[in-house]
Amino acid sequence: MQVIRASEMGFCMGVRRAVQIMEAEASPELPVFSVGEIVHNPHVVSSLQRNGVIQLPGPDEIDGDIVVHGSVTLVRALIDNDLVDELRLMVFPVVLGTGKRLFGETSDKKPLRLADSSVVGDGVSILIYEPAADREG
Repeated sequence: MQVIRASEMGFCMGVRRAVQIMEAEASPELPVFSVGEIVHNPHVVSSLQRNGVIQLPGPDEIDGDIVVHGSVTLVRALIDNDLVDELRLMVFPVVLGTGKRLFGETSDKKPLRLADSSVVGDGVSILIYEPAADREG
């Protein structure tokens, strides 16, 4: 494996790319949120913050709830690492035929139990799942 360093900032190209994405997408009017640090260089961190990047604490530092709306990649990672205490799903009575799967490949079986459910509007089911008590691992 070859590691290529970005000479002007002293970190690898993957971090450089993350910084470039943040710089391109963030603005003080429309901030971008980063969970945990993407770089340790204080000059780069200050520059990103001035330009609208808001750094949230890392998952181990958060005291409270994290609510994720619509990020399949993040939800999959949280589920795969057993970091989900409650999974709230809204099921709409419409078949679209295409789209991303919420539950892709996982490292192992993730048993859940239905904690609550309700139906609102024109048949929208709200399902609240929790990890099953006899969860393996």
